[in-house]
Amino acid sequence: MGSMEILRSFYFIATEFVSEYLTQDKQDFLCTLVEEGIGIGVANTIFSDLIAIANDVTSSNENSSSSIVTLTVIVTFCRGLSVDEILEQQVIQNSFDSWSMTPKPATQDSVDALQRVIYIADEPNVEEDDTMCVICLQEFAHEGNLLQMPCGHAFDYECIVQWLQLRNWCPCCRYELPF
Repeated sequence: MGSMEILRSFYFIATEFVSEYLTQDKQDFLCTLVEEGIGIGVANTIFSDLIAIANDVTSSNENSSSSIVTLTVIVTFCRGLSVDEILEQQVIQNSFDSWSMTPKPATQDSVDALQRVIYIADEPNVEEDDTMCVICLQEFAHEGNLLQMPCGHAFDYECIVQWLQLRNWCPCCRYELPF
């Protein structure tokens, strides 16, 4: 399997990046692409695409109140990787980047909105692996009170309420409730 190498990170002020002037930073960016074996035509296409992205970012309603919007470009060269392997590694990295390690409690409104269920043992539509609370690891009590998350996973009422006071996601699949 090949490797991914982060060659260099470039930071641009988006409004300056979209200007027609070729700054030293822009020249460095283009030179880095060409030095790594990317043809000048492809490098110019990448550069044009980044200018289009920077235009979209600076004209976005979300950024209209910002005086400075920074455009971060990380040049990553992948040697010996297929496109699928590159995309897979990027998806994995993005999931780590977006996953917060600091748990946040679910809102009380979202907990109150969860569906309450009465568990009936030996009910024909109950799957065999749906008979136990994965938080306390106890079998559901016959006619016990359960709460069901929007993802469909059910838990002992007390267990999931305590869980959601500390974190806003399902312990089985990470489905997130508002926090």
